[in-house]
Amino acid sequence: MKIQSYSITLREGGLSMRTGKVFIRILIIAVLAMFTALSVFAGTTGKIRGKVINKKTKEPIPGAPVQIEGTTMGALSGPDGEYMIINVPPEVYNIVSKLIGYIPMTVEGVQVRVDHTSIADLTLEETTIQIDKPQIVTAERDLLRLTETQNMRQLTAESIKNMPVTTVAELMAIQVGVVTRAGQIHVRGGRTNEVTYMVDGVSIRDPLGGLGAVDQAMNISGNVIEDMQIIKGGFDAEYGNATAGIVNISTKAGSDVTTGTMQYFTDDFGTNILNKNSFNYDRLEFNLSGREPLLSDKVLPKLGINWFSDKLYYAVQGAVDKSDGYANYKQYFTNSTNRGFKERSILGLFNLEDRMQNAYEAQVKIRWQATPKIKVTGIYRGSWNDQTIFQWNYRYTPQTAGVIHDESEKYSINLTHTIDKSTFYELTLSHFNYDFFQMPGDPNNPGGGLTPGDFLQFSSYEYFFDRNGNGSYDAAEPFINSNGDTSWYWQTPFYTFGDAYAPTNAPLGIPPWPLVVYELNPEYRGVNSNYRNMRNSSPLVDTILTDWNGNGAVDFYESEAYVDVNGDGKWNAGDFLLVDTNNNGVYDPERGVVTNVDNPEPYTDGDQSLGEPFSDVNMNGVYDPGIDIFIYAQDPAINMDLNRNSQYDGPGAIWTPGIPFRDLNGNGLYDRSNGRYDYGEPFLDLNGNRKWDARDGFYDRGHQQWAYYSKRSAANYTADFKITKQFSKEHEVKSGMNLVLHKTQMADLRYPNFPYDGIADGGPWPDRGVFRDFYTRRPTQGAFFLQDKMEYGGMIANLGLRFDFFIQSSDLKNKESIDQAAGKSISGSTNHFSPRVGFSYPISDKAKVFFNYGHFYQLPEMTFMYTRATQASNAFGIIGNENLDFQKTVSYEFGVSYALSRDYVLDASGFYKDEYGKINSVREGFGPNQRNVYQNSDYSRSRGFELQLDKKYGNYISGTTNYQYAFAYGKSSNSNSNYFDDFYARAIPIQEFPLNWDVRHQLTINLDLRIPRNDHPKLFGLKLPDNWGTNVIWQFGSGFPFTPDRDYPGLRLMSGESPQTNSMRYPSNSRVDVRMYKRFPFLGLDYTFDLWVNNLFNKKSIEMIYPLTGRYDTNSKTAGSSWVYSGSDIANSPLNLGAGRNIRIGLGVEF
Repeated sequence: MKIQSYSITLREGGLSMRTGKVFIRILIIAVLAMFTALSVFAGTTGKIRGKVINKKTKEPIPGAPVQIEGTTMGALSGPDGEYMIINVPPEVYNIVSKLIGYIPMTVEGVQVRVDHTSIADLTLEETTIQIDKPQIVTAERDLLRLTETQNMRQLTAESIKNMPVTTVAELMAIQVGVVTRAGQIHVRGGRTNEVTYMVDGVSIRDPLGGLGAVDQAMNISGNVIEDMQIIKGGFDAEYGNATAGIVNISTKAGSDVTTGTMQYFTDDFGTNILNKNSFNYDRLEFNLSGREPLLSDKVLPKLGINWFSDKLYYAVQGAVDKSDGYANYKQYFTNSTNRGFKERSILGLFNLEDRMQNAYEAQVKIRWQATPKIKVTGIYRGSWNDQTIFQWNYRYTPQTAGVIHDESEKYSINLTHTIDKSTFYELTLSHFNYDFFQMPGDPNNPGGGLTPGDFLQFSSYEYFFDRNGNGSYDAAEPFINSNGDTSWYWQTPFYTFGDAYAPTNAPLGIPPWPLVVYELNPEYRGVNSNYRNMRNSSPLVDTILTDWNGNGAVDFYESEAYVDVNGDGKWNAGDFLLVDTNNNGVYDPERGVVTNVDNPEPYTDGDQSLGEPFSDVNMNGVYDPGIDIFIYAQDPAINMDLNRNSQYDGPGAIWTPGIPFRDLNGNGLYDRSNGRYDYGEPFLDLNGNRKWDARDGFYDRGHQQWAYYSKRSAANYTADFKITKQFSKEHEVKSGMNLVLHKTQMADLRYPNFPYDGIADGGPWPDRGVFRDFYTRRPTQGAFFLQDKMEYGGMIANLGLRFDFFIQSSDLKNKESIDQAAGKSISGSTNHFSPRVGFSYPISDKAKVFFNYGHFYQLPEMTFMYTRATQASNAFGIIGNENLDFQKTVSYEFGVSYALSRDYVLDASGFYKDEYGKINSVREGFGPNQRNVYQNSDYSRSRGFELQLDKKYGNYISGTTNYQYAFAYGKSSNSNSNYFDDFYARAIPIQEFPLNWDVRHQLTINLDLRIPRNDHPKLFGLKLPDNWGTNVIWQFGSGFPFTPDRDYPGLRLMSGESPQTNSMRYPSNSRVDVRMYKRFPFLGLDYTFDLWVNNLFNKKSIEMIYPLTGRYDTNSKTAGSSWVYSGSDIANSPLNLGAGRNIRIGLGVEF
């Protein structure tokens, strides 16, 4: 039987919008009516089932009460002795059965997981006397997880607690089938945005996407997690809007017992000797939970309100995480580049300075058990992050590096009502809001940013010619304009030198002559001229006189009076003002260029001649002929004519042997100016790195040319309803619907110093920006699903059907086309049906096989729909496409689980995925214009084989070993690749190639050693301490692919041939992380000391390779050869390598 995906698309020429709305309403009514009273929202509960039998006769015991200890949840066994308890939150429980005539029995440690059936059989022993003390047994772990029809990984609070991980992202990185690159998570070959993260049943992803993090769940602390479910394929029909995987997280809730923990970690030991790779890291986290003792039991009863008495539970969690990261500007601070950070007042007692990365999170979870059958849960979760972006180009100007602030808040309320022992429903209302703000850094306000309005437009920039190369503007030295002349162009006072001589081959009259002017005052500085001074020329043979000032006389050393500001003995004209936009006659630094500024550092070119000595009679610091005394004599004791040329040579004259000079590079020789920097020459060390820098790729000041400004928010209001009915022990039917109302807002502007001449968009700063995005959109999204979970003996079958729909923002429905070009209309909505099938079957008491197949749809990030509807005429950007359809994945999976023993189980599975309609750009015509527009135009595929060996805890050790062989191929690795290929006139690929995250082999080993309290095992006859443990994670991965340059060493290509995309590989990588702890009681509290080492063996992990050289530290080689030479500083970014060994210590307290 061939199973297909069905789609109904409401577009012009198809179903009308009115017909579509009627269809949706009918479908809602039909689904609800189907179940009488009978989302992308995830399941949040599991169930417990088992059998009660007589220990002696082995016969089933009907009517036996089975209850979850400490709760009101329970059931009676049926005629066949079987019982089932549904709607059980994930946690570890004890199952109790007390029946007259039998010894009570307790099964301890029954682990309930989301969407999972836990087995707890009870064997009761007959008795003729009353016995109150129960028999206690420990629940057997369901190693094969018979009810699961896919390769699902489930992590519990207990297993997470001791791992050397902090966040969900780090937990994901060690899972089989998951590849992490540059902080991005890829599941089974999918793109990073194809996983949906659910927290307590609510999706907390940003539907808009763009510059910021799409999935806020990635930074959730591991200490708040009760249960984490990772589904990499074959997920049930209740899950949607994801094509690669689902991560379903249930957070901790309160119980009758009040518990609390607080932990502090740091890697700052006061010296780098103990921790060379310190991140300046500090983390504080806490949990507090229990039954609410004050409001429900004290305050409200006095007001006559007794609804909450003994029924209100709470759980509060929080974390503060501050770090500079392994790559940070502080490592490169100098006296001239030091950057300040924002300070925050802590309760008015002291100030705490921010760091490069500052994260805060908090959660409050309130549960009200209104009746034994009605439970209401309210949750608030918030996260706030402030970050200074590390970009290597900003090494010497960290004050202007970009800053980010993002925050998210989630409010939800959930009502769970158990109608009877076989039916319950859930109603969830939630609101999620995400705000992201990125700005260029403000050097005058640490931690603050600049808006586009703070930038001067480039038409107002001022420029000058730096005559002396000192890197700053120097005005002309003041002078007395005695003859009142002005420059012909600027009409400003003109400084007049004395009369000059010209070469004998120059024509008579007024200049111009050959390009060099030869002056008598200051001293002659010409070269390549047969020059002789007037005093020693009788008659004048080699020169001709020119009366420069036109006074009819030869004024040999005549010039206008001036102030010698720099004391060099000559008048300096100062720097030449090329552009004076405010016409004030001087250069204004605040009007200087502030983007992509990268200039050589100023230096002194050559040694400085000090000139011959003279007696400064008038004490003006300048030699004045006829006034000052210059002595020509044979006696060296009184002679001032050091070079014996019978004339005075001042500091500005050509240096000749004998004249003193300032030996700037200390080599004992006079070095003439040669137009380039030579080692040893003095320079102005603007960045404080103690070496001269040419144009080096680092910004000297200001910002990158884009100067990103992005302020965006995404808010949604969601209503979800689902109902579960256990029609019989063979059929559990679940149905549901959800509706999401989105509101997305974008304010994005790039190149703020350029004028904007495009279509008015109603946004602020309407006169600037090459790329502008200012809009508000309100689309609607929703889904219905129907699912039947069938259990016949050991066989499990999941059959499901899902319907996803999307309704475009109403303000776009009547828009003729994007960019106001005719020829395209906006579709009202799009929708798809997707079938899901899964089977699990035990082939023996130690093994099962499973198979699943499904179609999965995901809405593209909305930024691809709405981006850059307006842009300047000189822009070459990408336009969003409001008509984008859902992306589609067709996935198969087949696997086997085999219990090797009571402690070991081996899972093996293979997957096959084809992905259609992935987003990339296509060049299209819009009237006379050509633009790149996002389309559902890409395809990719992934195949793989996964192995995982699990060992349950026993003999002090537990752990997992997993291996993955997989490949991920496609036409592109990101949604903008076609745009850049088009921009740089490269051929757009038409064949598949390995994607950027294609890793052929991955191996992960996680071992956990735990010694319980009051247990003292012996090692080589030595008694070991109790209550301690060690957790080790080793990860190995083969290298990522990269595309070599045409001139890559050793690469041979035919004429006109280009290197194949991603045809070469990075080196493999390996890393070991270790966390050791020791717990000890003191004064009624349990204390924990942690030693945590990441990258224990300090292995070098290469994160980026240059396609020209195949190395991470240089991008320089000799053209046409294999000779690679040392690179520049800009090529050796610390981000090219991963973090080195980092050591943390922690102290915790628990009660």
